Amino acid sequence: MDEPAPVKSQAEQESAQSAAAEPEKNAKVEASEYTRSLEGAWVVQLGSFGNADNAKRLRDGVREKGYGAHLQQVARGDTTLTRVFSGPFVSKSDAESAKKVLDKAFSLNSLVTTGDK
Repeated sequence: MDEPAPVKSQAEQESAQSAAAEPEKNAKVEASEYTRSLEGAWVVQLGSFGNADNAKRLRDGVREKGYGAHLQQVARGDTTLTRVFSGPFVSKSDAESAKKVLDKAFSLNSLVTTGDK
């Protein structure tokens, strides 16, 4: 005699649906990282790279230092550059403080700017 299938609780059903949607969500997060808007915030532009893997390595290193970091893709002619930013920061002085730390840590000459660039 066949045993009836166990009844899943609402929480178990939602958890299963959430797990199934996770790969799609991660793909959307990765794609949205390139288009994120930071209007009105201060950011530190750390560099622009023709090789996106180099940009990702810098972004990951900045995150390891405890700072927020994200990427932005920009088309220049027939070349796509990947910019690396740290932030957002509420004030210009916070961004300038982060710039000093990150420039020293990664041997950079970064730029403090507003996030709507």
